[in-house]
This record gives sequence, C-alpha cells and structure tokens, in this order.
Amino acid sequence: MRYVLIYMALLKNALIRQLEFRLNFLGSTLCESVWISTQVLFFHSILRLAPTLGGWTEGQVWFFVSSYIFVDALYMFFIHENMKNFSGLIKNGLMDFHLLRPASALFLAFFRIPNTNAVFNFTMSLGLLTWTLTHFDLHMGPAHFGLWLFYILLGFTSLAALCIGITSLAFWTTQASSLTWFFFELYRLGSRPQDFYVLWLKRFILVGFPAAAFISVPVQLATGRLSGPLWLLYPLIVCALAVTMAAVIWRRGVRVYEGALS
Repeated sequence: MRYVLIYMALLKNALIRQLEFRLNFLGSTLCESVWISTQVLFFHSILRLAPTLGGWTEGQVWFFVSSYIFVDALYMFFIHENMKNFSGLIKNGLMDFHLLRPASALFLAFFRIPNTNAVFNFTMSLGLLTWTLTHFDLHMGPAHFGLWLFYILLGFTSLAALCIGITSLAFWTTQASSLTWFFFELYRLGSRPQDFYVLWLKRFILVGFPAAAFISVPVQLATGRLSGPLWLLYPLIVCALAVTMAAVIWRRGVRVYEGALS
C-alpha cells in the first residue's frame, strides 16, 4: 500500500508536468494515434488479401493486435520513459539519491516517471478489443477472458523484467542507449504472432528471447489455439526466469556502482 500511495503521487506529478506543456502533450498523443493507426492499417491491408494468416483467423488476428496495443500501452506507461533515462542516472551520479532514499532504488529507477500519454493507447486498445469480441465469434466466455487477462499481465511482467535486466547492464557499460535499442528491437519480434515466423525464428522467440510469451502465447491460450499443461506452465516459467535474471543483474550492478564521486 505504501508503494501504491507513492506511485499515485508520482502519477499526479507526471500529469501536472505534462499539462504544463499542453501542445507537447497533444503532439505526443498524435504520434501515438499515428502509430496505432499504422498497426491497424497494416493488418487490415493484409487481411483484405488473405482470409487467414499463418493459420490465424481474422478474428484471432484482431484479438492479437488489440492485445499487443494493450501490452505496449502498459510498457509505455510504466517502463519506457524510465528506461530511456536510466543511463543518465548512472552517468550523472543521480543513482546516488535513489540509493539513499527510504524506498526501493529499483522502483525509483524504473517506475518513477509514468507516461500519461499511454492512457490514449489504453483507450484505443480497449476499443479495438471490444470491437473484436463483438464482431467475431472467438468462443470466449468469462473464463477464457480471465485466462487472457492473467497471462497477458504475466507476459507484461516478463517484458518489464527483461527490460530491467538488459537496461541494468548500464552499470557496467555506463551508456545505455545501445542497450535500449537492442531490447526494443527484440521486443518488436513479439509484435507478430509466432506462427508468422520461419521455424528457427519461431524457436528463438520461444526460447532465446521469449517475446512470444508477452502476447502471442497468452492470446493462443485464451482462444484455444494452444492447450496442455506445458503451454500453461510456459509463461510462468518465462516470468520466473526473467524476474530472477533481472534481480541478479540489478543487485550485482548496484554493488559495482561507484557513485558520482568515482
């Protein structure tokens, strides 16, 4: 509850800061609307030419797209801005203040700046999700929707943990811009269903960098495309490994961090 109250204060501060520059806020919202439109138009154009894509029906594809926008909105809201600013904390010694404050330094480093522009993305994703569920018969009852929500949040947790783990390598490299782009390019592999890729790349996003666990596998579990205990356990295993990796890298990184006076 203490961290919830802290985050609400941070959210209020971020919203006030955004509204001080209203034109920039509107510009950022416009950029997000263009990005969402390109995603929708991309799949719409392809589905006009083919009734199915990699064995996915039109309804399943749109369910995936709305889920992807939803997860990306979570990523943009909680993680993205903090990830971009992380190397500045290391280079300028600002991490010293996070380590001295009476709160988790990891929480302050990666969740201190909410991106309020992502509220628009949430709205668009929920609108597209509602349209998909009302226009296509996906045979999804309340239990299936609950399964989707559980695994999609689990996928976001895995995404956030991998983001924190890779970005925390900046404790050794100091400059994190290359790490940010490296993570982002791997993350983009999850923007398409795993069945769209060739076999070796499909295996890579299932095992090497488990981007399929973010969106593709949760959507397939909810729609019945995947079943069985192994697939039900797969996102849990990925999440546990990702969180463990992030925790180990963070703790070791804090130990080697020498501060502003080094």
